[in-house]
Amino acid sequence: MTAADVIYQALRRIGQLRPGYSPSPELLSDCLSEWQAMYDSWNTDQTFQFTNPDKYFSITNGGFNGNYYQYSIGPGGDFDYNRPVSIRRANWVWTINTPNQPQRLPIRLIDESEWMRIIQLPIPGALLAIYLWYDPQYPKGVLNLWPPVQPGNQIELYMWGQLTYPASLSTQFSFPPGYWQATKLSLAEMLIGIAPRFEFAKMAPDIARIPALALEARNAIKNVNRVTPRLVSDMKNRDGGDYFFMTGATTDYQ
Repeated sequence: MTAADVIYQALRRIGQLRPGYSPSPELLSDCLSEWQAMYDSWNTDQTFQFTNPDKYFSITNGGFNGNYYQYSIGPGGDFDYNRPVSIRRANWVWTINTPNQPQRLPIRLIDESEWMRIIQLPIPGALLAIYLWYDPQYPKGVLNLWPPVQPGNQIELYMWGQLTYPASLSTQFSFPPGYWQATKLSLAEMLIGIAPRFEFAKMAPDIARIPALALEARNAIKNVNRVTPRLVSDMKNRDGGDYFFMTGATTDYQ
């Protein structure tokens, strides 16, 4: 289906189109803008993302700012990929000495205040970075690595996914399970808010139920995408490893 088809369904849901009728180009354009703004807002919430990509990026000579290495990430950046809203985990992938069997070593994610407390930033380049501060600048984010790293290895980033909104009314669209209903009802809910702008006709009889139905549809996909919390015990099992407990709670685990 196209973006226009989904908008048509949302308008029909609030009783603004009769079967066989077509909305005006001006109305379609405004509805598309509402959809784009809605997905832009959803991209700030990890539980709206049906996938969290794991990507590898090669470390090159670029990015040195005089003290340490910075790499931009975003379209056209040092790491040419979507700008991450947030980074969940990072690993250093050791490939120089073991290209066929690379080793993955965790990199500690730190915030800006911890980065500012590093006593000495300009030091000789190393083969391994142990700290990463992600500065989510726009339109490209900035990865700050310490110690400064020599080229040759890779960095592995686990990032939030991003929903891609339709660029035009003719954009072909397909949805993972649950997203069609959540998008249609949430868009219908937003269109109720802009109804006075278009002097909509009499709304559908059950118009008051749409916000609740939209919330229920959004919660359905958020519950599927929510990370299951893990409780860790100080107790050791027979093999000397830690006990991990999977819970059924719905609170996000960051």
